[in-house]
Amino acid sequence: MNKIYSSIDDWYTPEIDFYEMLDKLRWTRTYMSDALQKSAKDDDYDFPLKSIMMMEHAGMYDSGHKPGHNQKFQFYNLQFNNMLEAMICSLKPKTILEVGAGSGLLTSILNARGLQVIATDDYSWPFKKRYCKVEKLDVLAAIKKYNPDLIIACWAPLYTDCTPYFRVKPHVKHYITIGEINGCCGGNWDKRPGWTMESTNAFSLCRTDSLWFDSKFPNLPPVFPFTHSSVCCFSRK
Repeated sequence: MNKIYSSIDDWYTPEIDFYEMLDKLRWTRTYMSDALQKSAKDDDYDFPLKSIMMMEHAGMYDSGHKPGHNQKFQFYNLQFNNMLEAMICSLKPKTILEVGAGSGLLTSILNARGLQVIATDDYSWPFKKRYCKVEKLDVLAAIKKYNPDLIIACWAPLYTDCTPYFRVKPHVKHYITIGEINGCCGGNWDKRPGWTMESTNAFSLCRTDSLWFDSKFPNLPPVFPFTHSSVCCFSRK
């Protein structure tokens, strides 16, 4: 019998194998707990399938963005990181800037792989831990200071879209958005005039993706029946 984990934090690391991560998510205690059943009745998160957000250690700290916890939005993994690294390297950027970097986890992952990414954030959300140096700059100030040719934005805040600030700067040749497409994560990442878009999410997993059946929807497939994750790379024509 598989081990039942009491918390995602018992096993999760940002370089975990994708398929191992899926297996351990399914065997984390919260999936089988009363807390999950209670969350499933929450009007705010009444998805037709059980989402990862409903697991207490994926989303329970999100309310009010309380200090002392690092919220989990994107579940980085070995294959996802490989894909993102390859995408960035193919663009051959001179200066890579992450805006809204939060805890700096994504920048720390990429820098550990030999890339040189500058992490910036306006510090509007508290984090218990920052994984690398995150310079306190808002989006406009960060772009003005570093003049990047590649910008990364991962899980932009609800109802915001900072990408117009990217596109008006001639020195920005590419930008990558990561998060929930057509949903809570910033704007809708549709095609932009004057820009090409490459979209992929083969190993992207976020908090609103679902991994499990719901008895009310028995005909849906058991793996990723309800996905939101997206990685979009925009390049200036």
